[in-house]
Parts: sequence; structure tokens; C-alpha cells
Amino acid sequence: MSYQKNINYWSAKPIYYILVFIICLTSCSTKKQIVYLQDIDVYNNTAVVLPDNTIQPNDILSIQVSSAIDEEASEPYNKQNVSNSNMNGNMQGNLQMLGYLVSKELMIKLPVLGEVSTAGKTLKGLEIAIEKRLIEDNHLNAPTVMVTLLNAKFTTLGEMGSGTHYFNENNLTILQAIGKAGDLDIRGRRDDIVIIREVDGVRQIGHVDLTASNLLDSPYYFIKPNDVIYVKPNEVRVRSAGFITGPSALIGFATLLVTTALLIKN
Repeated sequence: MSYQKNINYWSAKPIYYILVFIICLTSCSTKKQIVYLQDIDVYNNTAVVLPDNTIQPNDILSIQVSSAIDEEASEPYNKQNVSNSNMNGNMQGNLQMLGYLVSKELMIKLPVLGEVSTAGKTLKGLEIAIEKRLIEDNHLNAPTVMVTLLNAKFTTLGEMGSGTHYFNENNLTILQAIGKAGDLDIRGRRDDIVIIREVDGVRQIGHVDLTASNLLDSPYYFIKPNDVIYVKPNEVRVRSAGFITGPSALIGFATLLVTTALLIKN
């Protein structure tokens, strides 16, 4: 009997080793999978190149015109103030009441001036163009124009939660966008974030790796208005949708195999 027990014990040992290996394999996450911007110190004291975003269709612009010489003369060139009583729960509708919607032809219609093209212009470029027109057409003396984007937003999907997030910052980075959205879930992949954007009628698909320091050189490091950020699930998350639903289920399945093998041997 003692000899038979020893045979069963040594025969079962490889199965135990396999079980331990499976536990270790399914419960470990490496630093390279989790930590953002590894080796970031190599970018210390490097220059920051800020992008120039051009105005796009469906942008809503706030345009304020003033004159240092005659403030009252500038009033007809501004949109009339909208009272709070006219506001509703529709964010897009409210913003259109406050600003000017850019058409698909990249045109806006301003008081007195009429239609103005925004094609190929940045916000600063549009300011300069309107000021120039006010002067050349003898509308105002010493005009000052301020243009801001009212509906700057990005959308998040996947393992970062879904939602639309409005922002006022110029040159918002992807790291700041992730912070606004509440950071990635631990089950989200950090090495392949998908960014979908549309610029001048062309759809662009970008992939960024948050764990790599060269993220700072990516054309997708700075978020553009209307970007969609999609965070893919990692392997653990994908497995949780299948028959073996994660580490605990895998361990339970392996334990069942070991128990069955021991019963057969006995």
C-alpha cells in the first residue's frame, strides 16, 4: 500500500506544478503593461511644438467684435445676448444660440458683414480676416475680434467608460483627456489606444502607446475637437467574455482536472 501511495503522489506532482504555473500566469501583470510613459526622462527639456487646428464643419464659434475708439459702434456686429429663459437642456442647441455654426461649406453668417469663409483658417486666422474686412470696408476703426470654439469635445469608448467630454483648453493632450474621462480601467490596453478623427473631410485612424515615452512625438498626442478615443480590452478582459471567464474560473477548471486525474488514478 505504501508503495502504491508513493506512485500516486509522484504521478500527481507534474499536475500540481502545472496548476501552480497557471495560477502565476493568470495573476501577473507586468510593469510594461501598466506604467505610462516609461523612460520619460529622455524628453526632459525638449521643445513643445503646438499644432494649429483649422476650423471644421459643425464647429460653433463665439465671435466678439469691439472697438477701442467707439464701443457702441461695434454692437451691431455682435450676436444679441440670449437670456437664460431661452435655454433648454440641449447642449448643442444652446451653443448654437450663443455662437455661429460653421456650415459644411465652411461658411458662417455674421451680423452686418454677412457670409464669411472659414476655410483653411485657424481661430487666430479668422480673427485677423474679420478685423481686416472691418477696416477695409470702413465698418469700424481699430476693431478687435476674439474668436473661440464653443463646442470643443472628445468622445471616449471602451475600457475608459463611454461619454462625451467638453473642454476649453487650447491644445489638450491625450493624457489630459484621459484624466478628464477618469483614467483607464485596469482591464484596458495601454499599448494600443485607437484615435478616430476627421480633418478637412478626411477620416484618420491613429494608434498610440501610452506606455512608450515617444507618445510625446505622436501627431495624436494633442487631441483635436471631435476626436473619438477607443480603449481596447486586454486579454484578461477578452477571456472574461468566453467559457473561461478569468483567472478564478481558470483555476477552478484546473482544480477540477487535477481532482479528476487523482480520482482516476485511485
